[in-house]
Amino acid sequence: MNSALILSDLMQAASFASAVVLLVLQIRAFRRHSHVSFALLSASTVGALLYFVIWQVMGLLASKALPNPLWLYLFATAFLLLQIIFGVWGTVALFKSYRQLSERGGGAESTLHAGGAPSSAILEPLQPPPPSPPPIKSNPTLLQRLNDICRLWLLQPSRNTSNMATEVWIVTLALLTLCLWIALDRVHAGPKATFMSWNIPALGSCVLLALGAAFIAARTSAPRIPFRIALYVLSAVTPFLVAAWWLAKTRIGHVFAFIEPALGIYTLAYAALNLRRLTGNWQIRATALLLMAFGLTYAVDQQTYWSASIWMPAPAGDEEDYDFSHRKAESLLFDQRSNIDAVVQRFDASPDAKPRIFFVGFAGVFSQRVFAEEIKFGAKMIAGRFNVKDRQLLLVNDRRDLTTFPLATVTSLAYGLKLIGQNMNPDKDILFLALSSHGGSEPVISVSNSVLDLQQLTGENLSAALQASGIKRRIIVISACHAGAFIPPLKNPDTIIITAAAADKTSFGCSDDRDLTYFGESFYRDALPKAKNLQDAFNEAKQAIALREVQEGQKPSDPQAYFGDSLERVLAENPMSPPSVR
Repeated sequence: MNSALILSDLMQAASFASAVVLLVLQIRAFRRHSHVSFALLSASTVGALLYFVIWQVMGLLASKALPNPLWLYLFATAFLLLQIIFGVWGTVALFKSYRQLSERGGGAESTLHAGGAPSSAILEPLQPPPPSPPPIKSNPTLLQRLNDICRLWLLQPSRNTSNMATEVWIVTLALLTLCLWIALDRVHAGPKATFMSWNIPALGSCVLLALGAAFIAARTSAPRIPFRIALYVLSAVTPFLVAAWWLAKTRIGHVFAFIEPALGIYTLAYAALNLRRLTGNWQIRATALLLMAFGLTYAVDQQTYWSASIWMPAPAGDEEDYDFSHRKAESLLFDQRSNIDAVVQRFDASPDAKPRIFFVGFAGVFSQRVFAEEIKFGAKMIAGRFNVKDRQLLLVNDRRDLTTFPLATVTSLAYGLKLIGQNMNPDKDILFLALSSHGGSEPVISVSNSVLDLQQLTGENLSAALQASGIKRRIIVISACHAGAFIPPLKNPDTIIITAAAADKTSFGCSDDRDLTYFGESFYRDALPKAKNLQDAFNEAKQAIALREVQEGQKPSDPQAYFGDSLERVLAENPMSPPSVR
């Protein structure tokens, strides 16, 4: 099983378990203190747990291709609203009580009573900060608050953090950050984007990370900082960080690779300077723990498909979904064998002194046109360099067109390869197999076509199909995430394998508004037409992709290739057609 999926499942289980533990602590706190805030927070956690359960049920139904009933969506929405309303209400009530407590002073022990009147609490005094501007008196104005936040953004000391750090302003800054994230995410997704409600829990995890960072800063500093003040200092900078990150990614993506680390350095400096100003000393331990926490979060993000983006880009405007009923699906599946027979019967059967190239293209996912377009474009480029003539079989899943080409399924691929193998000279001719789709590291190539419940193409069944076909010499190009995982089960001296990404990496450019992926552009469009051989084309494409990913701030996809010695010698003796001149 994919390690990323296992990690994702473990994170979900840990999230549920943490919520259960939190609920137990809230109930115990309410039984001991009888304070209304704990009852409200308990209700919020119950809403979160019920929302999580319904979300899992909806995911299970979707994985079995079953429709989610409307009442599930309604209940999920209700429990999400319950979580938000009671969570904010309870937090405000709790902060209000502690503020009243701090204004009264306290003894050695704190007890909260019904109605919100606390008896006493420990309030640790802050050490004098370094020299700073004159403090603002109580009840600062809106302009003074905004000026203070701007000072924090510019790494200047706050004029009176205790007066500024009120519950209302912490909540206000948090809501401002949320609104900025949603708005800028929408801008980045482009016009007519679709709202993805199932990603809302990911936003909740961001809130938990922020609370965790404030808790670490407050509890590990010496002397300790009140949690309310630590949370205010963190909340003050989050709108700036969100705006800078999204605007840099949306408007100046070509330099985003430099903006992202710059924001990381700024955040570290912001935390270290404010911890020093609040305590009077450099807080090495607290700063190091915050750095470790953010580093661990970043590492988890690199290895999972976690995303807090709640907008999905719209499909290309010139397309409409193809009407595809179950009755039509059965008819299409019934016709596939005869469709493949008709294509192969038209192949040029004339003998040739040189090895003949037979091309098979496979576009796996029907919902995104980029895969179909890439296979059709790649077929033209390969035909020009390898003299394929009409020996082409394209298996295509495309929501815009279900009849021009045979459908891409594991069965149709195995049948087509076997039929082509019967028309080839196994000791001389060469198969060029191009696949384009989403992928996984099992290895697996995604195969989907509307209501059809299709088998996925794995390394095992692809290897079995090639073996059953009797085709000895194969050139295989796989444009998909984690495609490098296909190299071990397929490699042999008579095989060349070129993949868009390493086994543990993702490739890019598979959005529905594109005609080619990043790999398709670099390999099929730019490198192959002018390269002397396949190895040169791969090397040039790999360099171009690496440069593009650095410029756009993407994680390296690291394309991989395996060149079997025997087939390399055959291709050297029978070079490609002369490069095209551009």
